[in-house]
Amino acid sequence: MAEIDLRHLQYFVAAAECRSFVRAAKQVNVSQPAITKSIQRMERWFGHALFERGAELKLTTFGAAMIGDAKRVLGGFDELTQAASQFGKNGPVTLKIGAGPLIAETLVGTAIGRLLGTYPGLQGGIHVDHYTVFPEMLRDRHLDFFIADITELKEAGDFVIRKLAPSRFQWFCRKGHPLAKRRAVSFQDVLAYPVVLPELPVWAREWFTHHMAPGAAPRSNSQPFQPSVVCSHFSTLKSIVQASDAVSALTELALRRKPYVKEFAVIDYTGKTPSSNPGIVTLKRQAPSPAAQRLIEEVIAVSGID
Repeated sequence: MAEIDLRHLQYFVAAAECRSFVRAAKQVNVSQPAITKSIQRMERWFGHALFERGAELKLTTFGAAMIGDAKRVLGGFDELTQAASQFGKNGPVTLKIGAGPLIAETLVGTAIGRLLGTYPGLQGGIHVDHYTVFPEMLRDRHLDFFIADITELKEAGDFVIRKLAPSRFQWFCRKGHPLAKRRAVSFQDVLAYPVVLPELPVWAREWFTHHMAPGAAPRSNSQPFQPSVVCSHFSTLKSIVQASDAVSALTELALRRKPYVKEFAVIDYTGKTPSSNPGIVTLKRQAPSPAAQRLIEEVIAVSGID
């Protein structure tokens, strides 16, 4: 019986993701009969059906048990190929990382810029999104690693988590804003103006609700804290604050960056504010490539950890 190879695994994963032999064939740029014959060969080889045929393909119990291993094998081969291509630093280097919006704004851009000095042939992408999407993307090898808030990251034995330096949130506004030169600003003073914030993790929304409700002490039954505008696209967020009396909050690390120092004023706020809880997450059984490891080192340096 003919053996199966990486091509068969690639077709299997494509069919599982597309739920159709026709769509899978288009995705991997082969004919539909080639996909069908490849799946049939795998089923004969293993002695079990991989799909339940119908209007849409559905993995059998055996197929569902196999798909994760198939993705890991393909991912391992991609890592081997990438490691070989990165042996010479002047050759093409591929990196795929995930980052929460605030992390992308404060750490990733500077770190990538520094990396380009070492790997001028760098090619890759930065996926900026809510932190909840990254664990599965990392497991499926769609990312080399991700950097995001790790407070609510569920315990996972397949992850290695390296904490980065926390940074306290501060309120800021445009220069010339009524709060810009005031001293001892309270949360009630802040709420007199529209509040624009990036999308907050659940723990941060709860923190604002419990600790910063007008009046004083934390309350478990407080009305949820709701910003006037939620905007995780930072160029837009800055434009809103710059063009209005809206106020916003970012970490001290972000507000030390030149664009913010030049264009905005940090509010002299006297109340409590939470701190960010960022971390770098990699797969335990997947050693970072040389370029990925170097980028991790640059991120750590930018974040202020020695």
